[in-house]
Amino acid sequence: MPYPTTKTTYTKAQLEKLLPYEVIAEVGGSPVWRDPKKKQAYVRQFSDEERDHARKIVQTAIKWKTEGLPETRALSDKGVALWRRLGAFCENLKNPVKSHTTQGSTTLGIYGIRGVF
Repeated sequence: MPYPTTKTTYTKAQLEKLLPYEVIAEVGGSPVWRDPKKKQAYVRQFSDEERDHARKIVQTAIKWKTEGLPETRALSDKGVALWRRLGAFCENLKNPVKSHTTQGSTTLGIYGIRGVF
C-alpha cells in the first residue's frame, strides 16, 4: 500500500526536533548492518515496503547530516512515523539493550529493540 499523498510541510527547526536523522545517518552509514542478527531483527521489525522507504531515508539522513537540513520538507504522517521507528531501531543498534549475557557475549533481546513500533 503506497504512502498517503497528504503531507505536512515542516520547517528546518521542526525537522531538527522531529526526525532522528543524525542517528540514522551515523548507524546507516556504518558497518553495523553487516551483523546477521541485526539484519534479522531489521527484517522482523520492518515490512518489505518499509525497508524500501528506509533505504531512501538513510540516504536522505546522510545527505542532511553532511549538507544540512533543507529549509522546508513535506512529509506524510506515516513517513514521519517511519523516520522515528527507524531512528529508534538505529539508536538500539548503536546502544544495545543488554538483555542477558552468556559467557561474556551480549545479545539483543527480541531482540531488546526498544522504541515506538
